[in-house]
Amino acid sequence: MHSFFSKKCCFAVFFIGFLLIFGGANIIYSQEELKELAEDFSGIGNIKELEDWIGEVETETNEAILCRMQFVETYGFLQKVMDKREFNSFAYIQDDEDMLYYGSVMEQTMEDLTEYAQNVARMKAYAESHGAKFMLVLPPSKVIPGLNNVNLSWPLNNPNNRIDKLMLLMHEYGVEAMDMRTTMLKSGKNLEDLFFKTDHHWTPLAAYYAAVDMAEQMKIRFGINWDMGSPYLKLENYHSYTYSQCFLGSTGRNTGAAYSGMDDYTLMWPECGMDFVWTNYEKKEKRRTGKFTEALLLNSVFEDLKDVYDINSNRVYLDQVTDHDKIVNLSNPNGPKLLVLRDSYFSPMACFLAPLCSEIEMLWTRNSQGIDMEEFVKERDFDYLILEVYPYNLDEQSFDFFHAE
Repeated sequence: MHSFFSKKCCFAVFFIGFLLIFGGANIIYSQEELKELAEDFSGIGNIKELEDWIGEVETETNEAILCRMQFVETYGFLQKVMDKREFNSFAYIQDDEDMLYYGSVMEQTMEDLTEYAQNVARMKAYAESHGAKFMLVLPPSKVIPGLNNVNLSWPLNNPNNRIDKLMLLMHEYGVEAMDMRTTMLKSGKNLEDLFFKTDHHWTPLAAYYAAVDMAEQMKIRFGINWDMGSPYLKLENYHSYTYSQCFLGSTGRNTGAAYSGMDDYTLMWPECGMDFVWTNYEKKEKRRTGKFTEALLLNSVFEDLKDVYDINSNRVYLDQVTDHDKIVNLSNPNGPKLLVLRDSYFSPMACFLAPLCSEIEMLWTRNSQGIDMEEFVKERDFDYLILEVYPYNLDEQSFDFFHAE
């Protein structure tokens, strides 16, 4: 009996000692991040900022753990060996084609959508009062009825009910809205062609179909003077190159490559002789100029493919998403001017629409704290105001504008 308790005590001492050493090593390893968090804490002025700071602490702490990916990969490998289609108590769900989906979360209510719809309607009325047209664009999630084969009886984070409700409200308020689930179905492609298995973003091919359909819908709904016979709207006029097994998306980084596998990335660009200027106002007005591939694509993303956990291939189009950026087409000065309030989904779309436009100015709605959205819109000269919102972002942060007085 004495030997039994001695072994237990030795193990407890060893385990506590390991935790102390591991915790101390993590503090040393993360001291720069901790210093930045401490500086951010000193500037907190209200409860909302405190809640955001606590969330940031949790995120930074989880991301900065020593050997984090080795732990994730080991756990993911064990789940794969057991052929489990749910990961970490349904945090993620994998279908039979290894496509990853967001899993169990507390379902959002429908009531708030009415307020969001009213804000959108006021934005539309403002755009029209200045002679511009307005359209809401809703990209799809991976959960597209008729395309995906994930088990819908599982606790899946399915945004389709909220999309349906918002589309109905837009119809009631007389707001033009484009549901791109229909666009994906019309493409005739499989889900694996339209979405990455290890990421929530759509592929460049899906974004191309979305850009073409958006141009067609704007011509039908508003009579916009875009030449639908333009070579930039025909797939045969695009080049492509596939980087094989180079991409581990955001969901894949949370499950590990051993569980999720790796994605190919097929880069697309048009045969385009036009000259562009892309300005990223977030980085002291960083500018890129030249042809399509020089100004709008960041090919350097693929130059170093050694660490799949740090490479984000979605950055190739307009650096994925920035707070405020603008594309100017020097070769088409008489084309339409678009003002787009958007998220990362719109970046490849903007590139494929750029040859048809004179300007596309964009603001990232979810990272626009400190910007008066109404003033931002009012100060711009545009022909079309586009609001693009990814379905998992149908929340207050994406509709914080044109509130009722």
